[in-house]
Amino acid sequence: YRNMREVVEGSMGVLCNLCALPGNGESFVMNGGLQLLDSLYSDPESGDNVRLASASVLHNLAANPDTALLLSSDEGIDLLVKIIRKAPVDSPLFLNTLKVLAALLFKLPNDNKPAGNKKPEVMKRIIQKGLLATLNEAVKYDSKELQEMSATLMIVIAQTSPKLAQELADADSPAQLVNMCMNNPTPQAQHCSVAIWFHVCDAFQNQARLIESGIIAFLISDWYTNPATKDDTIRIGCGVYIKLCSNVRNAAAFSQYKDKVIDFCNYCRQNKPQVADLCNAIESSMKQMDPMQNATMMVQEDYQKQPNPNQGGGGGGGYGGGQQQQQQQPPQD
Repeated sequence: YRNMREVVEGSMGVLCNLCALPGNGESFVMNGGLQLLDSLYSDPESGDNVRLASASVLHNLAANPDTALLLSSDEGIDLLVKIIRKAPVDSPLFLNTLKVLAALLFKLPNDNKPAGNKKPEVMKRIIQKGLLATLNEAVKYDSKELQEMSATLMIVIAQTSPKLAQELADADSPAQLVNMCMNNPTPQAQHCSVAIWFHVCDAFQNQARLIESGIIAFLISDWYTNPATKDDTIRIGCGVYIKLCSNVRNAAAFSQYKDKVIDFCNYCRQNKPQVADLCNAIESSMKQMDPMQNATMMVQEDYQKQPNPNQGGGGGGGYGGGQQQQQQQPPQD
């Protein structure tokens, strides 16, 4: 590279276009292409334009089902994780590499193929390599596009299986999304966040952490009146309400917000009649959380004492047997 800088830089655009075709992409990977991209990225003499071009090549490989399988090899995943770890979180290279990973996870099949690994196995590998901690940091940055891409990756993981959803909760990722949602996220980032909460909200330990992080303050805010909010986000939000309100141990946390919850239900009945039955279920659950009749309910201080899933020991219970999760599975968006 040091002796042929201009040639290499000029060739990257051509290589990117060539790899958009599946046959060319397969030939590139099978003939040491990933090692080439790794060496170009790792070379301290490589400029940002070369590294960004390498990410574009990887994106074209990830966007095709056949080459995505090749990219899901240990070599490919290690390269993607290396770039994500070393690139500054607020850099274009970091964001573009997250897009590569998202495209890869969307294209991978759920079953094993000889050339690669199925989606859940790839997700487990990237989680083991610390991806969730990186995403938790990314959602804190004041970049709408970065927040949206991070939340998109999280929901892809959460909706794949209950075990992966619990791993997401154990990494404290759902709780990190609450503050983001309180600060005017994009409609897609908000949708992904609400769907993630739905997927992890069967286990009380996860509910407790979300309540501690302020999820009720978000749910009773005016997010649902925003014209940009998706109808499906409101529907899934109703599911989150139902799961939280169906647990009597959350009675104290909701007691001072009863009127706000009723306002939500009334608004939805009038403006989103398709969720009227869900609103009835929310109000029914609220009525059952009568603090005068439930001696075992939790007080707010108890939430502070709950073990943080990010500190270990939070895996018990999982999805509560998966019964409720199978009743109200939101569609992927």
